[in-house]
Amino acid sequence: MGFSALEEMARNFQLQGKIKSDFSFSVRPLLTGVQFSTDSLLRLADPNIKGFTFKKSFLKNHGTFQILPVTLSQKYNSHHPFGWNDAGFIPAKGFQNQISAGIFSSLGPLSIQLKPEFVTAANPNYEYNAMWGSPTQNSYKKIFAGQSSVRLNSRSVSLGYSTENLWWGPGQFSSLLMSNNAPGFEHLTFNTVRPLKTPIGKFEWQLITAKLKDDTSQAVFENYNLKPAAYLKDWVFMNSLSLVFQPRFMPNSFWGFTRTFLKNSSSMGTGTVGFIDNYLPVFTSPFKKGNPGEDEKERDQLVSLFMRFLFPKSHAEFYWEYGWNDHKYNLRDLTLDVQHAAAFTAGFKKLFPLKNDTWLDMGMEFNHMAQTTDYIVRNAGNWYVHGQGLQGYTNKNQIMGAGSGYGNNVQTVAANWWRKMNKVGIKFQRIQHDPKGHTGTLNVLGMRAVQWNDISVGLNGQYYYKRFLVNSEMQWIDSRNYIWEQANNKKNFYLMLQLSYLL
Repeated sequence: MGFSALEEMARNFQLQGKIKSDFSFSVRPLLTGVQFSTDSLLRLADPNIKGFTFKKSFLKNHGTFQILPVTLSQKYNSHHPFGWNDAGFIPAKGFQNQISAGIFSSLGPLSIQLKPEFVTAANPNYEYNAMWGSPTQNSYKKIFAGQSSVRLNSRSVSLGYSTENLWWGPGQFSSLLMSNNAPGFEHLTFNTVRPLKTPIGKFEWQLITAKLKDDTSQAVFENYNLKPAAYLKDWVFMNSLSLVFQPRFMPNSFWGFTRTFLKNSSSMGTGTVGFIDNYLPVFTSPFKKGNPGEDEKERDQLVSLFMRFLFPKSHAEFYWEYGWNDHKYNLRDLTLDVQHAAAFTAGFKKLFPLKNDTWLDMGMEFNHMAQTTDYIVRNAGNWYVHGQGLQGYTNKNQIMGAGSGYGNNVQTVAANWWRKMNKVGIKFQRIQHDPKGHTGTLNVLGMRAVQWNDISVGLNGQYYYKRFLVNSEMQWIDSRNYIWEQANNKKNFYLMLQLSYLL
C-alpha cells in the first residue's frame, strides 16, 4: 500500500489536470483543511458527493470542529510475516487489527488533531531459521498517539508538535528515507503548508527533530532479519530535513534532497561543537572534510537526492530517488565512488483516459536496497544499519524507509481501473531477499546460500458508498527458497482490508 487513499487520488487528479502542478507530493502528509479539504478531494472524484455534516464552526466562524473518519483496518498473513507501509502493524503471521478515530479543531492559527490508533495482533509462531525470523512473544496490543498534532499555521508555513507518519520523496510504493512503514514518532516540525513562491521558483520543506524509541515488547528488528538485536535502552535523537524546489523555468519538475542524522540520546554532546552541530546537524557541511572529528561524534547520516517530472498532456510522471548511508569525505570521494553505500528508487506512472470519465492507471517502480558491486573493494553493509546506531534506522523496531526488508530489492508493476471513487486493480511484485548477503558464501547453517525470491500476484480495490470507503488488497505470494533454504518453497496469502466511515 502507499500512503493513503485520498492522497493517491489527489496524485491522480494532478496528472488529470484537476489539481495544479504546484505540489510535489514529496513532502507528506498533505494537511487536509489547509492544502486540500477532504470534501474538495471527494468532489473532484464525484461532484455528487455531499459535504460533511459533522464539521461545525464556532466563535463567529473563527473556529472549526470536525470529527475525523473512523477507520478499521485488518491485516492477515497465512504463513509468515509479509507486507509494509502499514504504520502500527507489526511483522507477524496471522490476523492483526487496527482502529483509529479522532477529532480536528482549529481556532485562528492554532490547530489540534487527536487521532490515536489501537493495534492488536494474534502474533502466532511461524517457520524461521537461524538466518531469518524468531519465536514470537505471544499476542500484541498497543495504543499509539497515531496521526495527532498541535500546530500554529500561517498561510504558508506551520510550526508544531506531531506524532504523524511522514512520507518524503516521490515514490508510489516505497521511499528511501521516510515512509509510513513504521509507527509515527514524536517530532517537532517546521514545514510549508503550500508551495512557497519566490522569484526563482517554488519551495516546499519539512524540518524535524524527533525522538525515536525501541519497542521492548517486541525484541526483533526489521533491519536484523526479524532477529533480536543488541538494542540500547535509551531513545534516539533524529534531525531531518527534506527540501523540494520547483524551478520557475521548469514548472513541471521537482528537485529535492533529504538529509537525516541519528544519535543515541546518551551520547548527545559527544564530540559536537555548538548548538547547530548538536541539535541541527542537517545544516552542517555535507562532507566529513568540513566536519572535523565527525567519526567521534557517534552519529550516523543518511542522505538522498530525488526528482519528479510531470507530463501533463500525457497524464504521466517519472521519478527517481538516489541515496547514501555513508558520509562522503569530500566531493572527490563522491564522484570517484558514487555507488558506495548507495540505494535507489525509480518509477513511472501514466493515466489513460477512457469513456464515461473512467481512467486506466498504470505504474511501475524499482527499489534497490542491496549493496552494489562496489562492496568488493569497499564494504558498506546494507542500508539502514551503519556504524554508530545499533538500532539502525528504525522506530519501534521497524524501518522508517523502504519496509520490504533488510537489503531487499523489489520490482513492482501495477494497473488500476478508476471510475470516480471506485477502482479495481492488479499488482505484480518480485522481492529479492538480501541477494548480496546470501549469495555464493556459506551461511550460518554451514550450507551454500541460495536466492530467496518472492513472486507475488495481487488484486486491489476501492469502493465508496454513502460515506463508507472500503479499500482492500490481496496478494498470493510464492516464496521460493524461503528463508534461504534450498527447495524450501512456501505459499503465503496476504490480505489488507480497510473500512472508513467519512464523517
